[in-house]
Amino acid sequence: MRKSYLWAGFFSLAIGAWLASPYVIPKAAEAPAAGEEATKAEEPAKLFQVRVKVFKASMRNATVLARGQTEAASHVEVRARTNGLIIEQPFKQGDEVIAGQKICGLDAMSRTSQLTQAEAAVASAKSDYDSTAKLVGSGVAPQNRLIAAKAALDAAQSALVQIKWDIEQTAIYAPVTGILVDKPAEAGSLMAPGGLCAILTVLDPVIVTTQISEQYVNYVAVGMSAKAKLATGEDVEGKVRFIARAADAATRTFKVELEVPNPGNRLRAGVTSEITVPLPPVMAHLLPSSVLGLNDKGQFGVRLINADDTSTFTEVQLIAQEKDGAWVAGLPAVAKVIVAGQDYVRDGEKIEPVMEVAENGS
Repeated sequence: MRKSYLWAGFFSLAIGAWLASPYVIPKAAEAPAAGEEATKAEEPAKLFQVRVKVFKASMRNATVLARGQTEAASHVEVRARTNGLIIEQPFKQGDEVIAGQKICGLDAMSRTSQLTQAEAAVASAKSDYDSTAKLVGSGVAPQNRLIAAKAALDAAQSALVQIKWDIEQTAIYAPVTGILVDKPAEAGSLMAPGGLCAILTVLDPVIVTTQISEQYVNYVAVGMSAKAKLATGEDVEGKVRFIARAADAATRTFKVELEVPNPGNRLRAGVTSEITVPLPPVMAHLLPSSVLGLNDKGQFGVRLINADDTSTFTEVQLIAQEKDGAWVAGLPAVAKVIVAGQDYVRDGEKIEPVMEVAENGS
């Protein structure tokens, strides 16, 4: 028991000595030197660096580029006006037919004998009328007999005109100059009035159709000259002949038709085309395509730097696209455009511009 007290006393002395040691007392943090905290507060925040080029506007003859295709000026259905068997078809599919040329011939059938009978009936009615007129003139016959004779003569003459017209209709002529693209009825087919004899496609002029956006349609006018480059390699020029008054509900674009002369029908219908429509000259900037972008609202534009070194997104209008860049309108005459780092800054943000010389020498 006495030995336990000795060990307890030993441990009490050891613990007391350890607590009294300076190594277990935490050292108070030293206060910062006078003025050091103020110096750190005065240090400016580091600004984000962007590259900036200055671009100057110049007069640009703007154009509207649009894709379209060639179409025939019209498709004409040539139909019979009387009945009969087709006995003559002088043209084959793909031939050019000149207006006024016979395209289908029908068998006259019994019309020749009907014509002879009609002519004889007219002659007989004319003789009766003349005889009755003499009798009425001498007072032998009443006036009503002359009226009846005149009615019979008129009826006979009308029948003669009808049969002559019917015979004329057995020859069907092309109403326009065009290409014979289809022959629904061949020789030997029986045609009824209204039957389709042939279909002609008019390719002179040829029509180039396209869709112009609502942004540019007011600059286009009927009679304006425009050019088109066809996928088959031809470069053609014509005049605007039609502008739709209502936009397409799905695309918000307006149909425009360009009329192009096509002598000899060398141009084909259905060919993809790129149409160039000139616009009034405007002040525009030639910018690298890489600086163009969209903001959060989906607006197309570029980011400029202001006099106070803040950033602003400015909407622009694309005028033309070239291999050297894009021509845009809507910027100040002298524009400081951020050309690198523009995707990492926001409107009103203070930034550090690094100026460069523009490639166009401005």
